[in-house]
Amino acid sequence: MDELKENAKFNTIRTLKCIASKEEQIKYKNAVPFVHIGYELLAQSNEISRLLDTNWFRDIWTDDQVESLVYFRKLYLETTVEFSTNMPDVPKLFENLNWLNFMDKAKSILLFLQAD
Repeated sequence: MDELKENAKFNTIRTLKCIASKEEQIKYKNAVPFVHIGYELLAQSNEISRLLDTNWFRDIWTDDQVESLVYFRKLYLETTVEFSTNMPDVPKLFENLNWLNFMDKAKSILLFLQAD
């Protein structure tokens, strides 16, 4: 696998790990307090969504893994609509059931992507 693909896979896994974990999100907030973690993770999710439209990115994954990432894109788009305005930041974000659902689904997708 070339460096571009390795980096894309690494960044995809890293983004999903952060979305899936309260602890990772809190750690991220503590490390970079001026960043709005929810919006940042949605921006990183947008990059995954954009990359799904490229053949080289899809070639990194099995067909089933691509389908799970397509499902993630659907979840990401739904979450973006939910938080188009007034998204709370970490830790208040953890009080939102839609964010908690997004986290839970990201964890399931992450486990599936790492199963290979």
